[in-house]
Amino acid sequence: MAKKFERPNIEAIAVDPSTIITKLLGSKGDLLKSNVVIHFHDSDVVYEKFVIGDSNMAFGGLLSQFLKRVFNLTKEFPDSTFFDITLRGAACLQDVLVDLVRTSNLESDVLPRVLKDDFSSWIDPFAPNTFSVSVERDCYIKPLLDVLLRGSSILKSQLDAGISRCPHVYYVDIVKLDDNNHEVSEASRWIFADVPCGKDGGIGNTFVKFIQQDPAPAEINTKIRREPFCAAIKNFLLKDISSTLIFNASYNDCLREFNQTREVVSKWIVLPQVTTKLDTETYLSATAADVEYFKKFQGEEELIEVIPRIEVEEREFDYRLLDESRNRIVDDVNRIKSKIDDINKKLSKNSKFIEESEKDIAAAREETKNMNDEYLNSIEKNSILNSEIDSLTNEKSDISNKIEKEQTKIDDIQPVIEKLNNFCNIIEKEIGEKEVEHKRILSRSNELYAMGLDVLKKSEIKLEDIVEQYNSSKKDADHNENRFNNLMDIFTLEKLYETAVKDFNEFMSLEKDAKKDFPGICSNAENELNVLKNKVNLKEIENTKKLEEIPVRFKDNVQKIKKVVFGDGVLNKIDKDLENLRSELTNHMESEDAVKLRSIFIKNV
Repeated sequence: MAKKFERPNIEAIAVDPSTIITKLLGSKGDLLKSNVVIHFHDSDVVYEKFVIGDSNMAFGGLLSQFLKRVFNLTKEFPDSTFFDITLRGAACLQDVLVDLVRTSNLESDVLPRVLKDDFSSWIDPFAPNTFSVSVERDCYIKPLLDVLLRGSSILKSQLDAGISRCPHVYYVDIVKLDDNNHEVSEASRWIFADVPCGKDGGIGNTFVKFIQQDPAPAEINTKIRREPFCAAIKNFLLKDISSTLIFNASYNDCLREFNQTREVVSKWIVLPQVTTKLDTETYLSATAADVEYFKKFQGEEELIEVIPRIEVEEREFDYRLLDESRNRIVDDVNRIKSKIDDINKKLSKNSKFIEESEKDIAAAREETKNMNDEYLNSIEKNSILNSEIDSLTNEKSDISNKIEKEQTKIDDIQPVIEKLNNFCNIIEKEIGEKEVEHKRILSRSNELYAMGLDVLKKSEIKLEDIVEQYNSSKKDADHNENRFNNLMDIFTLEKLYETAVKDFNEFMSLEKDAKKDFPGICSNAENELNVLKNKVNLKEIENTKKLEEIPVRFKDNVQKIKKVVFGDGVLNKIDKDLENLRSELTNHMESEDAVKLRSIFIKNV
């Protein structure tokens, strides 16, 4: 079954210890769950006695209320179950550990009270442990705590002011002995630590700074070997025990330091150990060894035993009960002595296995730390991914809203689109019809264009005939001039005149022929011959110039001949005839029919 990970519990500004006890011991099942409770505080007198308490506290300190709660919970177990509850306390200086119970009895120096270099004999064993005192009933709680307070006060009076506010640790070991199970007993250890900080709290201040660094296992192991306080709470530093941290401070300096410490510790991942199992026979033998240890000093020194006054009268009866219990225990010891020998042999054989197991445990702890780091990283990544998921969810919601709005707009526009589609279909149909009509008109236009070209070609041919006739007339005029010069024959001139009149009449007949051909063509080519407009206009201008030049040239030639052949009287008569001819030609060109024909031709072409 996989072990359950957890985080340290953190309490800030806790004045009433009962609130902490309720969380620590909610039911009898919590008795055998080992825990370490560390109280960090500044120099405010309100917090100095929070753990150990004093006579001025109405309900006692944290340790007193814890022990009372323990005895109340033990009453819920059957009569076949007995709880062996022991208590010990110590002050932790820089490199020595001072037992408070033995310090309270300065008159006797028989028992050692100061440990240096090796603190394991005070810290590790449940039994034998000669530093522990038994808490047999709840009425023993106050006298025993008074002994611890007296030892602490004596120690402070012997220390310099700068180091008098040193950390204190208190161990409460709870061993459950069950008559129904003589082989194995369950045990738990509750550690309460008081850590003064701030003014004259050098060791506490140093420890807080050390925690803020989130030290590596190698640094922690070094501290455990050298410093008694770190050794006393080593399970907390190694993160293999449930932990509760209380931060009480009234001054800003300590508040800032405690906040930083809380931020670091809150990220720790703790892997609590399972309930401790003790061999019942070995444990009972060890407690008997403690009794024998103290018997050695009975003859030499009178050792002080803390007994409440109300218990003195019942002491003899208790002794008898203890003797009976001892006899029963001795019988049990004799009965399973062979079993102890077998266990010792197995222990000697398995020493190497134990060493290898310790190495494996160290490696497992290192691996656990790596797993913790990976777990923390995964938590941070999960937090980032969760924030991104929330952001994407919000974005998705916004997009969905936009899609709904756009869909509404689409639904509104859809009827308009359908109307437009119908309108487009109608327009496409009309365009198709117009396209057919356009093709028909284009075909007709091409036909008219071909007809216009044919008319133009005919006009050009007729104009070429006019030019040829003009050239022929010119040649005839030149020939006549020669004849006038040679013969001076008046009849030839008249003949020439008749020829000119004939040519002029032929020219006029050309105009009449054109008048007959053009009206039909122009009426059919209306609105269709825009392409030929410029060409025809230019051609008409050229033709007009040529037509105007013909009478002028003819007149000049005739005038020359008249001057040579005739006198002034004859010339005047010829001039008058030519003038009449020109007038008639001009009137004909400017007649209504000619102007209409020309305008229609220009407009349509």
